Amino acid sequence: MEKKSAPAVFEEIKRNVAGIDLAWRAEHYVCGPRREGGGYDIEAFGTTTPELHRMLKWLKERDVESVAMESTSV
Repeated sequence: MEKKSAPAVFEEIKRNVAGIDLAWRAEHYVCGPRREGGGYDIEAFGTTTPELHRMLKWLKERDVESVAMESTSV
């Protein structure tokens, strides 16, 4: 039986970043730093203008400086 290796550990380059998985119709999922205590939170947002404004507020509350976006739809 093969021994499994430990998961990769990545060096932290920048702390205040978030990742967004953009959906075409339903929801966008955002992962960003917690406001306090370290770690991260994941939140779902709709695709309407009010929901995008709520997402912006959520990111600002966490002092996010950079965002990486991913989308696999057409």
